[in-house]
This record gives sequence, structure tokens and C-alpha cells, in this order.
Amino acid sequence: MDTESQTPCSLSPSCTLSTDTMLALLVGLMVLVAFNVHHFLYSTPWVFPTDDAYITLHNAVVLVSGKPDPNFVGTAALCGSTSIFHVALTALFCGVLPPLTALNLTLWLGIGLYGLGLLRLARVHGAAPWQAVLLSLAGLFAAQTPFQMLNGLETGLTLAGVTWSLVFASSEKPTRGLPAVCGLLPMLRPELVVLSVLLFGYQVLRQKKAQRVALDLGIAALVAVPFLLLLWANTGSLIPQTIAAKRAYFAESGLPLAEKLTTAGRHLGAFAALLGVGVAFLPRLAGFALGRLGLLFASVLIAAYIQSLPMALAQYYHRYLYVLLPFLWLGCASLWKSGRWLGQAASIGAALVLVQALFAFPTRWATYEGWHDEVAIELDGLTKFCDTLDGDSPLLLHDAGYLGYAGHKKLVDMVGLKTPTAIPLHRRFTEPSGGKKRLDAVEQLAKKKHCGYLVVLQGWEEFHRIGAGLQARGWTLIPVRPFPTDYPVPERNRYRVYQLTPPAKGN
Repeated sequence: MDTESQTPCSLSPSCTLSTDTMLALLVGLMVLVAFNVHHFLYSTPWVFPTDDAYITLHNAVVLVSGKPDPNFVGTAALCGSTSIFHVALTALFCGVLPPLTALNLTLWLGIGLYGLGLLRLARVHGAAPWQAVLLSLAGLFAAQTPFQMLNGLETGLTLAGVTWSLVFASSEKPTRGLPAVCGLLPMLRPELVVLSVLLFGYQVLRQKKAQRVALDLGIAALVAVPFLLLLWANTGSLIPQTIAAKRAYFAESGLPLAEKLTTAGRHLGAFAALLGVGVAFLPRLAGFALGRLGLLFASVLIAAYIQSLPMALAQYYHRYLYVLLPFLWLGCASLWKSGRWLGQAASIGAALVLVQALFAFPTRWATYEGWHDEVAIELDGLTKFCDTLDGDSPLLLHDAGYLGYAGHKKLVDMVGLKTPTAIPLHRRFTEPSGGKKRLDAVEQLAKKKHCGYLVVLQGWEEFHRIGAGLQARGWTLIPVRPFPTDYPVPERNRYRVYQLTPPAKGN
């Protein structure tokens, strides 16, 4: 009897490849269907639910044009970009597609790569096909992941990058894929340089020959260097300045440690509550080397935010923490090769994560729709109104995305993302004073740039008191943007526009 004819399909290399290919096609088909449904429902008008997304879009458009920025005069195209890869990929698509379509394609590419990465992560750790699909769906829907992947920012690509790095690191033998992804990770988000170094060190420990380590270094450099050269040529820096700008403006590093720990604990607790059952996979990471590396990375990342920007842990529903989710799914996947009972526990846990996510999906998706609708109404209306303002004097603002992308006025970003000259002012006044002298920096910036208008979100004004503070210093602020009585956007989410006149000389 031919023994090969009785070999189980799962043990045949060709059959395994066929199975994985079919799984990949299945996930790809699901993503394609979701893309078309999303396109049908939300492309008229096509709007991203965060203002920051339009910084990416504006920067990509300016980068492709090769011309000076018409809105932020004298500012390089990549100023305000945290993810160089995200902007570069969007700019590449902008060469052949309308800008909004280009950014949407970038987002869905990230979603597809993330879903496939989760699928492969499960299979590498011995999951059956149905278990791999289960983990992929659980990862795609957990917490506010759909919002994070569709809000116009780089989170989807970042999740994909981290997940594929874990896939390559989980292989039985060192692969060339891991150093390539290590070179890419810091281009997705600068703080991922920590994970990149840790994973590369993990790879070095597994390599047995020095020449292979040298080759891995070369591969990582080959991926990273083109983006670093682009950033250097465009901005004169090898590091995006967005984190530095936020750290200086929000000035949280000098807060008492107890206050920072309390703030961080509150936001981390809220994030854990969103994840629900998924948090149960966290202890598993302590049981194997790659998992412990993930715990070390998470500790360094969270400690850095506690030190510099504890409030950022809550921004956009904890978006900076989503980079840690692939490690939770790694913890789940690792159980499938740890024996029958642990494998069953992993399957039950992944199923519970998915059920919980689907149960909460309508409520959480309503958040996306609410943000989407407010951007479509409020930011679009604001931009059209600002384009009617008389004169050529710049608008002083703090949300620099949509007005920069869709508007035609000169703009000055008081935070410093798109106006880098604001950063040294905040380092001089705001940061050392814990925010008490923020108004000194903003006032000097407004005078230096000869700003004629102030555009400020009502909720932002309630917290930072920029308009009220300038008025107390003798500036004249005249509200010029009217709102109808039946305007559907809540007061706190409306942008006020004031004509801005500095105090007379000598006052």
C-alpha cells in the first residue's frame, strides 16, 4: 500500500500551502467586501472622522506637487507627519488617484495586511484554519479597532507592521523578513524604534554567524534609509518633530508623578475595559521569550507616555496603545501549540473576544458615524466660511488638518505641528512653566506671524483659555462666524472664529 496516499492533508507541505492560500483569499475577500460596503455608505461625502487625518492628506498632496506649501508658508511638506511611511504611501497613491481615495486605499491596505498578519500569526503557532480565521476576526473587531483603522491615521498600518514582525520572529529559524520589518517599524511610528531594536536583538541571539547578522543589518538599513533620506531632505531632521511639538505645548512632563500615574492609570483602565476578555491573554506573555520582549516594550512605551504625555493615552480612544494589541493576540496564538487544554482555552478566549466585540459593535460604530458626520458638517462649513474672510492675514489655529487640506487661507499652527517656529517658543515658555506661560508663547507667535484671525474649538477654549487670555492682555476679539439656531453640532464641538487685533503699541 502507498503510505503517502494516506498522509493527512494537514501534514502535506503542498496541501498546507494550499490551505493557507485559501485562508488568505478568504480574509482578503472579507476585507474587499467590507471596503465596498464602507465605500458605498460613507463616500458621499468622503470624510475621515479626525482632523489629524487631513494633515497626512495635506502633506501628501504638497509632497506630490513639489511646490511650496500654499497654506503654511515656509513649512516643509513633511512637517506635522509622524508616520513617514503613511504619508509616503498616500503620496504614491495620490499620483494616480484623487487624494481622498488615495488615503482611503492606504487605510484599507493596512486593514488587509493586519488581517492577513493575524491569520499567519495563528498558523505559525499551530492553529487550525478555523482558529486562525477566528483570531483574525477577533483582532480586527476588538475594542475600537475599526475606528482606529478607518480614522485616517496610521494605526492600521502600524498594527500590520507589528503583527508581521511577530510572525517573522515566531518562525522556527531566523528569517530575512524580520530585519526588513525592523527597518520599517520606526517609519510607521518613531516610538517603534524601541520595538525594532528589541526584535533585532532577538534575531541576533538566534543567528549563529556574524555574517548573517551583518546581512540583517544591511536589510534593515535598506528599508529604513530611503525614508530617512526623504525626511532629511524635506525637513532637515531624521526624527519627526510632532512628538516634540506636543510635549512642549501640552507641558505635562513637569506634572507631579502622582498626578501622572493617576491619569495614566485611569486611561489604561479604560483601555483594558474596552478590550474586555482580551486582557486575559496578557499573563501568557510572561511564559516565553518573545512574549517577555513584548512586555518589556509595553513597559517602556507606557513609561515614556507617563513621563511626557500621560493625557495622550486617552487621545482618540487610546489610539497610541493599540500598537500593543498584536502582543495580546500573540499570547492567544501561542496557546495553540501548548497542549490540548490550553489550545481549547485559546479558542474559547478568541471566540469570547469576537462575540464581545460584535455585541458592542453597533454602539462603537455609532462613535465613528458621529465623528464622521460632525467633520462633514462642522469642518467643511468652517473651511468654506474661512475662505470668505477678508484680507490675507494668517489664521491662528490649533487643528491644522482640514483647513490646510481643503481651505485656501494662510495658516499658523499654535501647537507647532505645521508651524515649527512655535516649538522653541513653547520650549521657552510653556514647557518649563507646566503650561502656565503657554499664552506668552501663543501671543509672541501671533505677533510674529501677524495673525488676523483666531480659530478655536469651543472645548479647546474651555480648557486652554487662549481667546480669553489674549483678550485679557488687551487683544480685541470679535466673533465673526454665525451659527443658525438649529445647527446640529453641539456647542463644545463648534469652531469659533474671531477677528484678532493686537493691543495698541505702548499698552
